[in-house]
This record gives sequence, structure tokens and C-alpha cells, in this order.
Amino acid sequence: MTRRRGRRRDGPDAHGDPALPAAEADTELEEDLDGPPPPGAIVLPAPRHTPVYAALSRILLRLETRVRAAGSTSVRWATRAVWAVVALVGVLLLFGPVINKPLSFDDITSSASTATERWIARSFTSDVEILRDDGGRMSMRVHETIEVYFPDDVSDDRIERVIASQYEGHDLHPTIERVTLDGTQVDPRIARGATRTTVAVVEDDDFSGDHIVEYEYTLHDVAFTETDASTRLTEEVVLWDAFGPSWPHGVAESHLTITVGDDLVDAYSRQPSAGIAWLLVGDSVTLTPDRDAGNAVVYTVDNDQNIPPHAQFWFDLRFQPGTFAMPPPSALFWIQAVGPFVPLILLAVTLLFALAARAVAWSDARGRAWFISQSAPQSDVSPALATRLTRTVQLSPLVDAVAAYQLSPQDSRRRRALVRAARRAGRAGNLPAAWLTYLDRVAWREQFTRGLRRIPRGFVRDSFLGASLALTVVQWGLVRQLSYQFALSVYWWPVAIVVVTTALALIVVAIALTARPLTRQGALRREHLLGLELYLAQTSGLERTSLKDRLLPYAVMFARPRDVRRSVAALVEEAGFAREKIDDPDFVTGPRLAVRILSVVPVLVALALVIWAPVHLRGTPEDEVYSGDLPGDYGVFVQEFRSDATVVGAEDGRLGVEVEERLSADVGSNYRDVPQVLRQWRDVVGGHDMGLSVESVTVDGAAVPFDVGRTQGMALLQTRIGDEWPGEHEIIIRYTLADAVGTVNEDGQWRDQLRWTALTPGWDYGWSGVDHEVEDVSFSISVPQEIVDDATTASGWFERVRFRDELELTPFGRGEASGDLITYDLALVDDDGWWGSAGHSDIGVQLQFPDGTYGEPRPASWVWFSITMALPFAVPLIFGAVAVCFALIGLVVQAVAPERLRGGILRDLVRWVPPWLTAAQLVSWFWASVEASADDPVLWQLGIPLVISAVLSIAVLYSTRRRTRRSARTD
Repeated sequence: MTRRRGRRRDGPDAHGDPALPAAEADTELEEDLDGPPPPGAIVLPAPRHTPVYAALSRILLRLETRVRAAGSTSVRWATRAVWAVVALVGVLLLFGPVINKPLSFDDITSSASTATERWIARSFTSDVEILRDDGGRMSMRVHETIEVYFPDDVSDDRIERVIASQYEGHDLHPTIERVTLDGTQVDPRIARGATRTTVAVVEDDDFSGDHIVEYEYTLHDVAFTETDASTRLTEEVVLWDAFGPSWPHGVAESHLTITVGDDLVDAYSRQPSAGIAWLLVGDSVTLTPDRDAGNAVVYTVDNDQNIPPHAQFWFDLRFQPGTFAMPPPSALFWIQAVGPFVPLILLAVTLLFALAARAVAWSDARGRAWFISQSAPQSDVSPALATRLTRTVQLSPLVDAVAAYQLSPQDSRRRRALVRAARRAGRAGNLPAAWLTYLDRVAWREQFTRGLRRIPRGFVRDSFLGASLALTVVQWGLVRQLSYQFALSVYWWPVAIVVVTTALALIVVAIALTARPLTRQGALRREHLLGLELYLAQTSGLERTSLKDRLLPYAVMFARPRDVRRSVAALVEEAGFAREKIDDPDFVTGPRLAVRILSVVPVLVALALVIWAPVHLRGTPEDEVYSGDLPGDYGVFVQEFRSDATVVGAEDGRLGVEVEERLSADVGSNYRDVPQVLRQWRDVVGGHDMGLSVESVTVDGAAVPFDVGRTQGMALLQTRIGDEWPGEHEIIIRYTLADAVGTVNEDGQWRDQLRWTALTPGWDYGWSGVDHEVEDVSFSISVPQEIVDDATTASGWFERVRFRDELELTPFGRGEASGDLITYDLALVDDDGWWGSAGHSDIGVQLQFPDGTYGEPRPASWVWFSITMALPFAVPLIFGAVAVCFALIGLVVQAVAPERLRGGILRDLVRWVPPWLTAAQLVSWFWASVEASADDPVLWQLGIPLVISAVLSIAVLYSTRRRTRRSARTD
């Protein structure tokens, strides 16, 4: 039985937006059916929520009810304020100072650059004793004596000494044992910070004249673990600045003594060193024992020079791994380690509540809980509004287009819109446009103005939004703070936590902002639409309709996109305006969309070439040592270099080269990195890998460890000598080229070629230094007589100057015979200490033979090498040629048959391809000319085609755009 009754539930909040679910917030008088559904009705089953969602939703509803009872507006503003404060804390962590930033040696030596000098140290004396307790923990006992002088114009009542309390991730736990002023023990004021401890001697009156201050304190766990960049050895390092983190005082003289127990001396991995520096001036020295104090060794460093404020007075002790027991992680470490998980957990809980709210508290209201077949739409529900009530996103543009066409069938613009919408309906590429149509129409807003949907504003929604935004900012700030902790910098999980937290926050925000549940009024109208869908399905409405049928928009709404496209296309064809899409310049088909996407690909290809192409494609690279970026690359000063090569045959008929290099070098000392021997060879020539392998490296006859890697398309040798080795040494390097002959093409003919490069550009720079110059460079190659007989005239010594990239070949001259070997020598002559172009050259030997003389011909590597070497020049020319062709086609068609460019794939080809190809041509032109000089012909050889393609691309772009507008105005 049908009856009318009034029901009033909890009303809307102070802003007029109900925050409770529709089942609890309905204030409308509505016809209700309490009896059983009529015959033939389809029952809508009640949603069955999981117990967890139901329980969480009840919590949210009770919370929202209590907030309303206490005053919704004030509580909501308070909630927003709380989350705003949390977000500000996150912003401070993200952009503000680093809390407890680990103090490193560089931080100590570069600190306090803006401080002002208040007193002068006539002398500074520091006695340091390195100790190790029974548990293996390291401590450092310090006794400092500072003669302080206050000038007459200085008024100050305190003397401050700053001591590091945190260093390289270790808490030093500084213990101040005694402080004296002029021989009298005083009680200092100690201020302990996160990374520094300030010890201040304070008097009632200002200090004046001379005073002597003594400090005795102990630091713990100063040693830290580090991998030396030059030796690749893991060491435990005591690298310390005796002046401390802040030293804004000039010093007249300074003295440092370091006492190390004999047991620790035996654990050295490298000789200790010390030094003094300020600004860009400094000096260092390798420490040698000054005296033996029982079971300890004492090192002394004295400096009698005046040095300005902010100087460094450091010492460096390096021990073998395991010498000291490293401290366990501190409480602060665990706080920082666990801290990032807190926002993550809170957001995970927030997400669970948000899902529960979306499923239960923010679910659609219930209507009659059943529906029956309906043969006509409701008069107050337009097709556009119906798509919003049923959330028909993909087909909403077509529904709107059909409805608009039915209002004015003769309107050509509406006809075009209908054809366009029909062809795009349900396609993946049309989804962004469908969403814009779905959200940006009057029908979307009509749902809310008529009360068919609601926005669940309230305390709960504000909490979701505030928590997701604020906790994400805090998470970013925490990880930024955490990134300064060296102990955690090698792990990947902080970044993963940030990614997961941000993703959870985005999901919560999306749930809160997109929750638009139906009210009871909206649910009743949706049930009517379900009845209409049932009727259309029973009567095959989509197949039996016409463009003028008022049920067509609803038939489209409830059908599958594929069926809709086929049916509406047939209806449009019957109506006779299906061909109007050809005249529509804005109608983008699948092929046209593919053209627009693919036209951007050349720019991506050009950028990829710039980023990832090997450096040798952009010119002949210099020796890596020339860059000065390799650890240990300075300090080995070569005075004499000789390279002796021998060509040997293999059983398979191929040739190899055995090389012995002798370097007479003077090795320096007192460097931050241990000097290493570095050599670089060009082992890939013409695309052919010669199979270089280093057999041995010896220094004064003793083998030393080494690594062989690759950089700049060449082989790089670097020794791993563990300790300083100053003085004059003889270095011998032996290496072989197992497969030295490759196939090349010269003057249109294939030949076998052996090209051994003894030195690469920049060799003289890497071997020179202050008061050190290269004095003698010579080469020799021994070749069997039969191989000499097979060689062509294009053989001899070669030099390829980097700046000209031209090969200069010099015949061998007369060789010296020794048995079956012919030996040729070459000596470079130094001109007053400068090697001229030879220092920027590849220098070596070239032997050429007829094709197939040694091994089977292998032209593939040469062809591929030639192609890759031509890429910097061919790529921009190819891009430009294609751009010019398409632009000319577009201009010609525009002049002869402009109607062909009103729409279609031809218009997209001539309009979009030339500009993007020109952009790619510009990128590749920069790539090819980045190292070109001002008079290099490559600039104009590639620049002129670039200008031509740019002019034509702009012309065709403007021409097609202008005609499109004219066509639109004509229509």
C-alpha cells in the first residue's frame, strides 16, 4: 500500500552541506513504499559491507555527530588550523635548517666564515693522545694551551672555545675535565648543541691584555670508516682539525703533538700526515716519529708563521679495518630511522578510514530499493543530467551531442559535433575529453542545485584532506633531514617510503574530493533510469530507433560503446550528413592522432643522442687524466717515457702486438689522495676491438695492484697503491693487443689495418707539475720482415691532432735489423719544455695490408663505425631534408588545391611534421657543433639547412592555420 509520510533525519551542517550519508540526512517529504514491490519489479539488494568497513564507518558517523553537537564551524576551523601547523612543521623540515646535521671534516674546516675576531692567539698548543680501550672503542684525550691577547679596542667578558660534539655520524660525547685561566681552575659555562659544544670562560669585567687558557677534554669515537677513492681500500680514519668547528682568531704560532700507542702504529694502513691551510694557501707533510715515549710514538708539527682567522690545523691518521670498535647507533639515529614510518602508518590508517567512508558513510542513498520497466524518461531529467546520475563518463559527449542535434537538426555545427562524438565514443583516446565534457557542463552542477547529489563536507572530510597533505609534507621533510645522515644515505628505503606515502596521500585526496553520493531524490531518479534501461533492453531500443527518437540519447547511454558507434554511424549515414566530418578541421581520427604523436619522436631521438651518445661521436676525446677528475691522478710526474712494441703472429693467421712501457717518474707526497699510475689507450679503432689486456704493472720491479676499466670509448688503467711512495721510480707496464688487425675502407678499397696508439691527447698535461716537466718521449716497434714486406705504402708513424682531427703519416725510415725483426724508432723532440701539437695528439704506428692478408675480411665493424661517426652530421641533415620535403608539399598543395588542407591526414602531415623535425634538427645541430671552433665549416654546413627548414616550416604552419580559420569563418 502506498502512503505519504514525513521523515526528518539529521540536518545539514552549518554550511548547508550534509555530511552524513543520505540514509541519515534526508529531509525531504517523499512517497515511500513500505509494502512489497509490485509484480515484475526488479529488487535492488541492499549493499553488504564488510564488518571492518561498517565498524569504521560507525566511528566516523559518531565523530561527525559529536562535532556537530559541539559546533561544526569552530571545530572544523580548529581542525584545519592543526593540520596547517603540522604542514608548516613539514615545510620547516623540508626547506629549513638541517636538525642535527652530521658534522664532517669539510664542515669543520669551512665553518664560521662570517664570525668576527674578538681576540688573538699569540700561540696555540694542542697535545692529542689517541687511545683504545679494552673493548676496542676509540677515545682522544686533548690538552690545549692558548695564549690569548685582547687588543685595547676590544671589550669582551668571555673566552669561548668551540668543540665538535658530533662528527661523521658519531656522537663524540665530549667530556670537559678541566679549564684553567692564568693557572687557576675555573668553572666554565658549557652550552651543548646537536653538533657543537661551546665552553666559555666568563669574567665579571672585560678581559684585557694577555691571558693563558688551558682546556683538558676527552672525545670518543672520532674514528670513522671510509673507502679511499684512489686506493679503493676501506680504512678507519681519524681526520681532525685541532682548531675545531669555529676558529675566528688569528694565530701567531701553533704547535701540535700527536701521541699514538705502538699497538695502533702497527695497525696503520697509510703513513699519517698533517697540515695547515687557510683560504687557498696550505701545506702538508707526512708525519715521522719525533720521539718514542715508552709504549707510544709521538709526532710533532710546529708552525711559526702568522696565520689569519678561519685557518685549519689538521692531522690524518688511517688505520686498517677492525682497528676500532665503531659505536652502536644512537637513540637519535633510531628516531630518525623510525620517524619516516610514522607518517606512512598514519596515512595507511587514514586510507582505510577513507575507504570505509566511501563505501558506507558516503555511499549513495537508497530509494525504493526496487524498480520496474519504464517506457518514457522523466520530464525533469534531461539526457545530460541522466548521464551524470548514472556516471556514464565515456558516452556522455555522444549523449550530449545527440540531445543537442535533436533540438536543432539543421544546425551544421551540431551535425559535425554528432559525427565527431559518434566516431570517438568509447575510445581510449577520447577519455580525457569525455571527462572534461562530463564535468564541465551545466548538467553536472544541476545535480547539486537540485539536491540530487551532495558533497559530504564536514569534520571527517576536512581531516582526510588535512592529514593527507600535512603528513606528506612532513614525510618529505623527514626524508630530507634523513638524507644528511651518512649511515642511511646508502639505503633505498627512505625514497621508497616517500613514494608510497605520496601515493597513499593522493588516493586519500582523490577519495575525499570525488565523493559525490546520490541523495534520496537522486536515487529515485536513478531507479527510474534503471527501469528505462530495462525497457530499452527488452525492446532492442538502439536498433529500432532514429535520430529524432527522444529515447535515442537514453539508448546510447545504456549501450556498449562499440554498438553505439556502429548504430549511430548507420543513423548518420541514413540522414545524409556523414561526410561532413571531412570538412571538419578539428575532427581528429586515429591516423591523424598517430601523425601528431609520431611527429614528436624525432625530437626525442635527438635528445637521446645528445644525452646517451658516446663522447667519441662528438670529437676525439682527450686523455681522461687531462680532466683532473680521477682520484690519485696527480703526483706521478713522468720525466722519461719509452714504449716498445713488437708485432707477433698468431696461429689463426692474425696479428697481435706486445707492448712494454717504461716510465721514469718522480712521485710526490703529502697529497690527500695517494698518487696512482694512470694510462689510457685507444683499444677500439675503426669499430674493431683489438682485445687489449694488461699483463702487469711493476714499480721498481715489484708488482702493484691495478684496475682496468673503460671511459670515453677507451681502456683506462689505474693502479691501487695503498700508501705513499715518494721519490724516483721506474714504472713498467706490459700489455698486449690480441687481435690488432681490423678491416677498413680507404679510397673505396677494403684493406687490413693495424693501428697501435701509444699516447692519447693530453698525456703531457697529466705527467707535468710544479718544477716537473716531460723531458724525453720515444717509441719503437719491431716487425717481422715478412710482415714488413706485406705492408703497403700507407704505413708508418702517425699523429692525429685533436683540434684538426687529421691523420699525419710519416714513413718509418731506415730500421735496424735483428734476426727476423726490423725495429723502427721515433723520438719526440722537446722545444723548451713545450711539446707543441704533440701533447694534443694521438701518436702511434699504422700498418696497412691488402684485404684479407691477415684473417678473414670483417667489414661489418667498419661499416657500423662509419655510420655512427657520421651520425652527428647525417642526423640533422636527414631531419632537415624530410622537413623541407613535407613543407614544400604543403605549400604547393595550399597554392594549387587549398581545399585538400581543410582537414584530414594530409593537413596534419604538412602542418605538424616540419616544425617538429626542425626542432629536432636544431637539437642535433647543437650536438654536432658543440666542440666546433668559430671557423669550423660544420657550423655553416649544418646551419644553412637548419635556417631553410625553419623558414619553410614556419611558412607552412602559418599557411595551414590561416586557411583553417578562413574555412571556419566561411562555415
